[in-house]
Amino acid sequence: MNNKKNPQGTFNGIRSVRFPPITQSYISDPCRYEPQKVKYFNDTLEKKPHSIHGVCETLDSRFKNRKQNHTVAPCDHNTSQSLLLDPTKVIDMRKDSHRYNFGSTSMTPAPNTYDINYATGRYASNNYKFQLLKSNEHKERDEANKVQLDTIRSLLKLDNIFTDKRTCRRIAHFALYFPQRQYKIQFNINQFIVLSYKNFHGVKKSYVSEEIRNEKKLKEKSEIEEYLNLVKIINEKRKNKVYDSEAFNITTKILSYNVEYYTLWNFRRKILLHQFETLTPEEKEKKFENELEFQEKCVRKKPKSYWAWNHRRWILENMEKPNWKRELLLVNGMLNLDTRNFHGWDYRRYVISKSKVSSVKEEFEYTTKKISQSFSNYSAWHYRSKLIPKLVTKKTKWEKLSTNEFEMVKNAEYTDPNDQSAWLYHCWLLGDDNNLVGIKNCYLIQNVDNKYTFGIELLKKIMLKSSNSIQISINDEVQKVEFTTPTITQNKFSKLWISNLDISNFANDTKIKVSFNKDEIITIDDKKLIIPELEFTIQDLYIKNENINSEIQKQLKSYNKDCKEEKEENHIKIVNTQISEDVLNEELESVKELLELEPDSKWALLTLVKILSKLDNKEDEIIEILEKLKDIDTYRNEYYLDFVSQFKMNKCIKQSNKDMTLDLSSQNLTRLSLIDECSTYTKIDISNNSDLFNSINDIYSYSYDAFSYLINARILILNNNKLKEIPKSILSLQNLTEIYLENNEFSTLEELKPLNQIKSLKCIHLAQNPIVSSMETEKIKEYLNNIDVHC
Repeated sequence: MNNKKNPQGTFNGIRSVRFPPITQSYISDPCRYEPQKVKYFNDTLEKKPHSIHGVCETLDSRFKNRKQNHTVAPCDHNTSQSLLLDPTKVIDMRKDSHRYNFGSTSMTPAPNTYDINYATGRYASNNYKFQLLKSNEHKERDEANKVQLDTIRSLLKLDNIFTDKRTCRRIAHFALYFPQRQYKIQFNINQFIVLSYKNFHGVKKSYVSEEIRNEKKLKEKSEIEEYLNLVKIINEKRKNKVYDSEAFNITTKILSYNVEYYTLWNFRRKILLHQFETLTPEEKEKKFENELEFQEKCVRKKPKSYWAWNHRRWILENMEKPNWKRELLLVNGMLNLDTRNFHGWDYRRYVISKSKVSSVKEEFEYTTKKISQSFSNYSAWHYRSKLIPKLVTKKTKWEKLSTNEFEMVKNAEYTDPNDQSAWLYHCWLLGDDNNLVGIKNCYLIQNVDNKYTFGIELLKKIMLKSSNSIQISINDEVQKVEFTTPTITQNKFSKLWISNLDISNFANDTKIKVSFNKDEIITIDDKKLIIPELEFTIQDLYIKNENINSEIQKQLKSYNKDCKEEKEENHIKIVNTQISEDVLNEELESVKELLELEPDSKWALLTLVKILSKLDNKEDEIIEILEKLKDIDTYRNEYYLDFVSQFKMNKCIKQSNKDMTLDLSSQNLTRLSLIDECSTYTKIDISNNSDLFNSINDIYSYSYDAFSYLINARILILNNNKLKEIPKSILSLQNLTEIYLENNEFSTLEELKPLNQIKSLKCIHLAQNPIVSSMETEKIKEYLNNIDVHC
């Protein structure tokens, strides 16, 4: 989408229709939409948004640093004229007006002229089906826009219309840019109004008389009695394993009533298998055909029945020569009736996977067609994301394709900013950092007992299937090691994997080789990873005064380019292909422009967070946006709090640079989202974060395992956190020598007893705890195995 300003300061492309220039002329041309009184213009329009083509616009808000030049934005003549409705069908306008000057190079309406599609949108808003959806907010808006409303009524020569800017803007957009949709828009206004309504939710409830309702109840009562009787009979037959024709016919009747009775679908398959034992191949195929016909009748009643669709798959997989072309036609018809039926889309993918009745390119074009019919078709967007990796074979091709995809998704977002489907696809296009494959850090740390721990931190969570998943060789001799996660619950999936490694007899320049068995390593989404061998010297791996070794990071940056997920045949998995900074900045500008119109659009704000998170040093801006989202989307307040914690923590990690100390104090954290990236720090301060410890010892809490990752921590500061018990995950820190628990709520020795499990612990700080005022320091020290106690 071209959203750039041209030399005249106005916009090209779709933005030229959405944001035409604004003038202050007062011409009495009936084709113009002008305030009738200068006082209204001076007193109101400068303060209040002004509607141009259904878009709220304030004169000095969009172009704060530029004087309006009143130039009409240029637009391509050939493409625009064929898409515009015939204005003579709606508005009686003068033929010599700017709006009719099709011979000029400009095809957008003259300044302050009502575009015919926008007027049509206003006309569509008069339809009673739209009135049903009219909110109190819209009614209040009507009252506040009396001058607008009177002008529209005059233009359309209709008295009984209301104003709904958002609806009109989107209908106008559909009419102008999507003529390929189900309706004809060229010359038939009424047809446009009726068919465009198909894309809006809301159906008028028809009136049913009392007599008809009573007749319906009697009929339903009779059907229920028959149904219950049949269920009783079939349950008896199931119990006795009777697979006769009567049982088959009863399942037919019951499933005709209740398609969701999945037990009977299973029983029906058992009956069929029993009958197949005595049938010829021809009779068997005929039986399958009849069964497909019956399933089709059932699925027409309940198109979203899992059990019915599973039954159809079973039939096709047991047929000798299934007709996959017919299946594709069937699902085409179903998706024409309901384009967003995810069961239909799932079945379509199944049909394509089992046959070659449609190519990847044809399927991609099919999703384009369905998305153009309805931008809110999440299933089509999702299918598109699964097809793109199969289309892309080179990075250059991906860049070209992604450009077109960004333009398409922006059209959808500008049309309906509150629909999540396009926004989710937009985020997918931006790339998911969780899909990156490779090693983030590799290190050796010396423990307080002078033994060594070898750590591997990956970019995504993995599971090791056996002790042979990762092997360590020193001087080409395989070492006996076993990698585990540091967590106390021994999570199956983790980014951090550690193992004890004896290097006491080797020189610093000794080579250590790390090899990975791809068949023994899987990701959380059940993918195998291809990770080449690594080779370092002991000196490079050793962590002592800096938490990250620069030489290791340089080597890993190059190394990660060769790491990837194992690909299927004819399937290129796009990994480690990140959007360029230029593209990110373009997307950033586009989303911010939309937010000027829709400042409270939740999905636009979340996408903005996604983009900013991929740019450097944007944590403060991200946190500000998330704080706003907490107020907009109150039902997900805790989710945004955790999100804020993640970016606050990320900022603190960056500020620590290579220092061995991490300061997370007074951040109001609710979750330690990035704690698995903090395993090399020796001193960590998490004071004044009491919300983080509310359920720290609840095994279902996200924070339950958190401190287990701090395997190199020597000093841990937990002051002023309202602690009444010791977090269990701290007890696994076998390098911890000093802990600060000042200004908490410990009142008994029993609450401190777990600290005895930390054999390396030498010193504990307990000032300003209730136990200090009620018990002598020496007694506390004696109870804690003579650990130094500072009160």
